[in-house]
Amino acid sequence: MIVNIIVYDKFGQSDNDTFLLGPGHLISGIVNREGTTQDSGISVILSKDTFYTFTALTTDTGYFVLRTLIFDTYLLSCSKSGYVSYSLNIAISGDTNLGFVYELQAGDFNGDGKINILDAAMIKKYYGQTKPEMDINNDNILGKEERDLYLQNFEK
Repeated sequence: MIVNIIVYDKFGQSDNDTFLLGPGHLISGIVNREGTTQDSGISVILSKDTFYTFTALTTDTGYFVLRTLIFDTYLLSCSKSGYVSYSLNIAISGDTNLGFVYELQAGDFNGDGKINILDAAMIKKYYGQTKPEMDINNDNILGKEERDLYLQNFEK
């Protein structure tokens, strides 16, 4: 496949580049969310600097598939609101099935990458309210299940 890309700079000047894209390589695996069996919507990003970034969302079973164009070492990052993000470096040298990658740890409600007292403040503020972005058990409410998982994972 031949792709023509036009890039505009901040002054409105353009630059044309043409690329020949090969079929690429498939990278697949599974990422789960702690506290639920509904694992859809986890963001999976495969990146190599700012030029190569590939993204996918997991299915209900946590399965994802990404396509990359070149053999290289990439950073694979998995994230979902309410969970601690996870990253690992992987070397791609062809089609790769990673199998089970990770189970995201529940309880990071403020998105700082840690489960700490700041998350407790979020639970206190929104407990019993409709907060789909903080929901873990798929009832769209920040409640007992979310609080219990937070307590289980506090400062692990």
